[in-house]
Amino acid sequence: MSISCYILLLSRYVESIIVFEDQIRLTFVFLQLLCGHLREQVFSKLYRYNVQAQRIHPILREIDASLGDMCEILNESLAARLAGHLCKALNMAVTHVLLDGGPVRWFSMSDVQTLQEDMEAMAGMFHADGDGLDKISIEKLMKSSLETINLMDTDTGRLISMLKEAKKRPLASDGSLASDPEAIMKVLCHRKDHAASKYLKKEYKIQKKLPNIITSSMSKSFSK
Repeated sequence: MSISCYILLLSRYVESIIVFEDQIRLTFVFLQLLCGHLREQVFSKLYRYNVQAQRIHPILREIDASLGDMCEILNESLAARLAGHLCKALNMAVTHVLLDGGPVRWFSMSDVQTLQEDMEAMAGMFHADGDGLDKISIEKLMKSSLETINLMDTDTGRLISMLKEAKKRPLASDGSLASDPEAIMKVLCHRKDHAASKYLKKEYKIQKKLPNIITSSMSKSFSK
């Protein structure tokens, strides 16, 4: 092998190490921000008891300020990757709050418009009037939260029918929440609705006053 080939292989190896180290640094930054500095605001306070009372805007302001500070010291490529990581992680956190938020989270269909407005605000922050992530990338990164909110916009009767049908079929290969029985049940468990409470109590012995028990009782319910 010629010297030039060795040099080329070595340069690629060094580049791969640099990329790996950058990935570690970026992962540490967004984990420290979401799971450290903003942990209480996201996982404890967001949409607690009332969607209107605990919205996402204070969290977005904190992230926007942090991103602005980081962009001043990172090159353009790393800044874009950090923004992408944060966008995806924040949406995963929001999805967790909506589906696994415990007994302090209750949602009705009337909350959907507010939730959609919050997601639009999030998308706008990461787009930054064209200076941030492109809209197609943002839509892909926000898929989990957007699908969850779309599912929450379904009336209780339809959700019950979807749950019954979903249990009869294998999970869709595309991972769609609309065909995921666990996701549908979690929406029902957090639904501020008498019909949902009545159905869950009758069919699965789940008390709506303790929606966080679904994690432990889900497997038993679906095994019936």
